[in-house]
Amino acid sequence: MTHNPRIEDRTKISMKYVTIIFALVTGLAQAQEQTVASAQKFIAGLAEDGALTVTLFGNTVETLIYIDHKFNERIFSKTFPADKISSTNASEPCSTNFYVDLNSPTVSSIEYTYRGLHTYFQESYSEKRSETVYHPQSNHGTRNSYNFQIDWSKVPAVEKSYQSISMLHADGSKVEIFVKSKDYATRLHYAMEFLRIKCDKKSATGF
Repeated sequence: MTHNPRIEDRTKISMKYVTIIFALVTGLAQAQEQTVASAQKFIAGLAEDGALTVTLFGNTVETLIYIDHKFNERIFSKTFPADKISSTNASEPCSTNFYVDLNSPTVSSIEYTYRGLHTYFQESYSEKRSETVYHPQSNHGTRNSYNFQIDWSKVPAVEKSYQSISMLHADGSKVEIFVKSKDYATRLHYAMEFLRIKCDKKSATGF
């Protein structure tokens, strides 16, 4: 058998490239591995990109008041825009802290209808009044930001609707997160559902 050093050199070079490609593919697979930590990192990345806004338990202020069992009421409804999620971090593997900047203005003047009953004449009347209302999370105008925490082990459902994700808590409260694109919304829903399932203590039963 004739010894050909050129063929051996080409074989060594080919094997070297195969080794490099295998290492790159392996590294890429490891980098794309879906874990609780990577799901948390994805959520944090969207927040850093300014892709997420939120309404925490709704940004709507409604008031209806009855006085002395007589027909005296004031009715108004004011919905504030969704607030920007500025950043998130994982305080624990299955817990996410959301840091939120309030949209401006956090205080607004609103005109509403007041309906009352004349005590003497027993006649009902209505009139237009104005009142200052505060963003539900502004603590009567004293703060421009707030934060909340989601314990994924206590989230019974994560639902997607177009470009928003809503989470229902065990106590019945609701958080709705809006995403700037449908693609991001789909991926965020998957990441949050992944966290919910992985952090569900009952999943250890196999069901």
